[in-house]
Amino acid sequence: MKITWGCHVSPEEIKESCFLILLTEYGGKLKGWGEKLLSTGGKEILIKAVVQAVPSYAMSIFRLPKCLIGEIHRLSARFWWGSKDNQKKIHWCTWKRLCKPKFDGGLGFRDIELANRANLAKQCWRILMNPNSLAAKVLKGCYFREGSFMDAKCTGSGSFVWNSLMWGKGLLERGIRWRVGNGKSIKIYHDKWIPRPSTFKVFSPPKLNIEATVDQLIEPSGGWNVKLIRDNFHPEEAKDILSIPISSNLREDTVLWHFEGNGLFSVKSGYWLGNNCETMPSNSSSSSSNSWWQFFWKLKIPLEVRILVWKACHDWIPTKVNIARRGIRTSNICDGCKIGNETTLKKLKIS
Repeated sequence: MKITWGCHVSPEEIKESCFLILLTEYGGKLKGWGEKLLSTGGKEILIKAVVQAVPSYAMSIFRLPKCLIGEIHRLSARFWWGSKDNQKKIHWCTWKRLCKPKFDGGLGFRDIELANRANLAKQCWRILMNPNSLAAKVLKGCYFREGSFMDAKCTGSGSFVWNSLMWGKGLLERGIRWRVGNGKSIKIYHDKWIPRPSTFKVFSPPKLNIEATVDQLIEPSGGWNVKLIRDNFHPEEAKDILSIPISSNLREDTVLWHFEGNGLFSVKSGYWLGNNCETMPSNSSSSSSNSWWQFFWKLKIPLEVRILVWKACHDWIPTKVNIARRGIRTSNICDGCKIGNETTLKKLKIS
């Protein structure tokens, strides 16, 4: 987008013009490979490993405009399905469906908007874990002089970078909770500290002081006060609380990321949480369809063959029946048998 300085320009137009170089580079890589004879497997690898890495640096600092993300997705879809400027091919499904994980019937392409938010959440995690860093000190002096980073809000006078970080912080807030040490910093009814993948907060009606801290539930000897907990919390919640290990030396309470075993935030787990998946693909749902897809993509056969079977399973093969459904007038009769309609899977009666 060309901007003439001195005229009135909206902030959105300025953002688009600043990010125009990303779109140019993204489209340039696709166009450079578009003339080459790449198989469907080669296209998948190129999009995932090369092209979708182009905006990674910008995504870790700025929130990309929706129009830019939409254009990036459009270019990727055109390249994947084989469309060119002078040749349009059928897109058998939406790009969003292709971005679904492979264990759920998609191809696992990266959703740029989700990846953008996960990268910004990573920056928020660094600020939270390193409050003495230069970036954290500068932001604190400008936006949250009183209180912590997690209490900061998005302001109308905030910079584009700050408002982008606040957007990423929304994802971070969904997955962080307290690790119980001495319990003095954790409020029972206000903070997130219960180890379950939901709100992480207490859902039992308050029977103790509303401002009570977790250390009141811990015995002086270092263990949980079992009777107090069972008397004041729902049985299921009491069970969750008692399952939390208590350190023998009662260290300070710390913040952790619930969806990683080491408690540290990762862009990968943040991306899956943003996609409303509370578990990683390897540990995901045990439903028959998901299990079948996991088995299928691990088969030791050429990638092109697997993609062809994947298309056939979704009935995205350009048979005459499917082409007719897209509004293209053609005879549905199979050219091979000259009897029935040409479909992806034809049921035959065996006498």
